[in-house]
Amino acid sequence: KTTGMKEGTGLHLTSSMIAGLVTTTITNPLDVIKTRMFVGGKTYSNAFQCAADVMKKDGLIGFMKGWSASYARLGPHTVIMFLTAERLRKYAGLQSL
Repeated sequence: KTTGMKEGTGLHLTSSMIAGLVTTTITNPLDVIKTRMFVGGKTYSNAFQCAADVMKKDGLIGFMKGWSASYARLGPHTVIMFLTAERLRKYAGLQSL
C-alpha cells in the first residue's frame, strides 16, 4: 500500500531483490573476516584482531570487498526463495507475507 505496488509477482520480485541487497550488505563484513581468518591461518588469534587489521589496512570499505560476488550468490537465492514461498502460500490459500 505504501509504495502503490499491487500484490503480485512484480512486488515479490522487487521486495526479494531489496532483501538480497540488504542481506548481502549486512553479512559481507562478517564474511570478509571469516574468509581472512580462514586464509590467514594462525595470523589472527580472534575475529576482533582480524577486523582491526582490515580496518587498519583498508578502512571501512575493506569490509565490503567481494560484495558483488556475494550478491551474485545471495541475490538469486533470495529472489527464488521468496517468489517460491509466496507462490506456495497462494496455492495453500494463505495470505501473502
